[in-house]
Amino acid sequence: MKRVVWTVFFLSTYRHTHSAVDFSVMHMMIAKVKGTFHAFEASITADPHDLTSAEIDLSIDLTSIDTRNGDRDAHLRSGDFFETEKYPALAFKATNIAKTDNGEYNVTGDVSLHGVTRSETFMATFEGAGKDPWATKKSASALTAVSNAAITA
Repeated sequence: MKRVVWTVFFLSTYRHTHSAVDFSVMHMMIAKVKGTFHAFEASITADPHDLTSAEIDLSIDLTSIDTRNGDRDAHLRSGDFFETEKYPALAFKATNIAKTDNGEYNVTGDVSLHGVTRSETFMATFEGAGKDPWATKKSASALTAVSNAAITA
């Protein structure tokens, strides 16, 4: 089992240029490997003043993994880990959101990975809201999850 820290950052008007899906994992218990997934889609409907009623769906294209090491990325796509030819995506759908503090939430949802669906809880922080230079309202949230779930079969 590996401890994986997942961080997902979303701007309210979801755009890849302002959103990210990043992770870090201990490798051989001596070094952290950090990476990102470049291809993902998100659907978020939320009241920025109360995220408890938000609807959050996320799909990550696992073939887009990037740890800045091509050989490692190819190994992670292989049958030893993600097996992306058979399971090309990770999916998340929020099922419950509970406020824990001012701007802090626990977001629980179903994570489907490698043919298995299980419930995971993310810590979420509402980062703020405001208007961009074109007077369009924006808001941002960050979700962080620590998982001890194995990604191998």
